[in-house]
Amino acid sequence: TNEMEDPLAWPSQAGPSDLPGLPPMLIQVNELCPLRDEGLEFHRRLHASEVDTVLRRLKGQATLTDLLFPNEQPEAYAATIAEVREFADRIRFQNPEFRIPGASSKHYPKGKRTRDLYGRLVERDTGGTQAAAQMMCI
Repeated sequence: TNEMEDPLAWPSQAGPSDLPGLPPMLIQVNELCPLRDEGLEFHRRLHASEVDTVLRRLKGQATLTDLLFPNEQPEAYAATIAEVREFADRIRFQNPEFRIPGASSKHYPKGKRTRDLYGRLVERDTGGTQAAAQMMCI
């Protein structure tokens, strides 16, 4: 498979047979993100495949500004962390056996950039950001 078509790297490349059975997902789309429409379409396809998915839309936000600038946008940061926590808690409550793979898991690319991003996010808020990093890396 061409790397640019690999559904593990680019979820929008996933075909209908790739979607059923995926774990629950929280899809966040930021209004000013160039990938907004792709995120909305991916959410629609997950929902059509009966994957447990939650869509979160952030109006007036560029890509990841809610997580990357917590001091400049404390309300947006707090809201994102709270929603990720709520989502992760719901998943754990529904299925206590469910585990979010760690950064060293086979589910993650081995690239240093992914591990660095994951580590930075986890350092910021260990209560909920680990789940956010997991969702960003899938």
